[in-house]
Amino acid sequence: MFRATFLTLALSLSSTFATTKPLQAVCSFSVLTDMVQTIAGNDLTIHTLIDRNSDPHTYQGKPSDLKVLHAADIVFINGMGLEGWMTRLIENSGFKGPLVTCAKNVKPITFPNHDHGGAPCTCKHLTQTGKNAPDPHTWNSVLHGITYLDVITDALVALLPDQKAQLHSRRDAYKAKLMALHTEMTKKFNELPQDKKKVITGHDAFTYLGADYGIQFIAPQGVSTETEPTAKDVARVICQIREQKIKAIFLEPEPFKDPRIIKNIAKEVGLKVMGTLYADSLAVSPGPASTYEGMMRHNLESLLAAIKENTK
Repeated sequence: MFRATFLTLALSLSSTFATTKPLQAVCSFSVLTDMVQTIAGNDLTIHTLIDRNSDPHTYQGKPSDLKVLHAADIVFINGMGLEGWMTRLIENSGFKGPLVTCAKNVKPITFPNHDHGGAPCTCKHLTQTGKNAPDPHTWNSVLHGITYLDVITDALVALLPDQKAQLHSRRDAYKAKLMALHTEMTKKFNELPQDKKKVITGHDAFTYLGADYGIQFIAPQGVSTETEPTAKDVARVICQIREQKIKAIFLEPEPFKDPRIIKNIAKEVGLKVMGTLYADSLAVSPGPASTYEGMMRHNLESLLAAIKENTK
């Protein structure tokens, strides 16, 4: 009898452990992973397809991705054409769970309104998805990032209904931090002359951020890093720097963004590169840009300091 009771207890405990095992989530890239992990806490085990400090524009799916997708209970992507490779991976993996498009509530900026300094847009992303293709870098706006949190939380509540209160609490705390950052930066950028809010970056990844604070971003490379800038693109940027007396020029992180083009532009016009902006990936932890909130604060504070140089 004792033995039977012991076996019953063991089976009960085994069943309990099996049912409380964290569910499996997959995020396409590091920004989404940070958002999902912050809201979900320990209720999800998350696998990130595109590692930190890696480029989502040029990612190639791996056989190992099929395994993690097959085992996933939920998948989070940005959408707007950023993960064009995901459809094939999901179909081949046999994943049948919810696919959450985090940018679904953002009104996109489309390519006809996309500024290449007057030059025609030749971005590969445009040729693949059509003339009204959206700029997918919506997370680079703090306000749009806040809408991601609502989409993520709704999806997690559907998956983990017993954790609704905790999920909402963590989301609300996260939103409060981001809104405080946006409010602080709006005030500071509004104090700067509008005609001095001009910045040079490697590729066009900051259009949504620019719309929030009235900053014009100028880049030799288009929205996607798949297409290399031409000599004409580089010459156009050099002319704008000289004509408009722009001093703010930034790199994007190595190794996945080649710094040579920006460094050569800076050398040609006699400018000192003012630092690094993070657009498509969080930095490797630890570091000031290793979380989404940290990345946005780092970028905004760096831009603020650089634009002040334009006013001197």
